[in-house]
Amino acid sequence: MRLGIGTNGTTRAQIRANANVNAIGQFYGTVQELRAVLGPR
Repeated sequence: MRLGIGTNGTTRAQIRANANVNAIGQFYGTVQELRAVLGPR
């Protein structure tokens, strides 16, 4: 899995308001197993 942080803006307030987290990866298992891993705890 790869995690990244993206921002957009020129001022501190704009950057904080537009920050986001990106995740990309592969999971080898069933959809149900993935949902169990990513689900609320």
